[in-house]
Amino acid sequence: MNQLTHLDATKIVQPRQGRVLIVEDDRDLAEVLADKFAFEGAYVEVANDPYEALNQMSEHHFDLVVMDWELPDMNGGETLKQADRNSMIDPLASEQWNMKKTPVVILSAHKARECRTNKNNTYRVVSYISKRQPFVNILKHLKDVLNTSMNPTLVKAV
Repeated sequence: MNQLTHLDATKIVQPRQGRVLIVEDDRDLAEVLADKFAFEGAYVEVANDPYEALNQMSEHHFDLVVMDWELPDMNGGETLKQADRNSMIDPLASEQWNMKKTPVVILSAHKARECRTNKNNTYRVVSYISKRQPFVNILKHLKDVLNTSMNPTLVKAV
């Protein structure tokens, strides 16, 4: 007969910390990011192409979207534009994808200036992070953005 340890019991009752969508065509990187967020207590969904991402954004609310820039068929910016269009057309999608409130972090091997999004877009790209920096920095940055999203009072005054 299996008995739960105290640590197991704490994990069972521990509340989840946000819902994260990782849009990344590199399956290994997506899996590592998903594991790290899940370890921190977040619900995680992974989309390996823009079409999976659009489906996820129309079906679920997310507290953070981590968007690879270079995806097959359309880049991260085009994927976000399509999500915005879908939310304007489909009332069910608009309940889930809140283009003005859901923070998006662009994660890319491209330089930041190559990943610029049109300033007229309504989606909320809060930051860009390079895949070329140490992985621990990427994780810390993403965790900080999620924490800020979950607790808006943590936003530092400028």
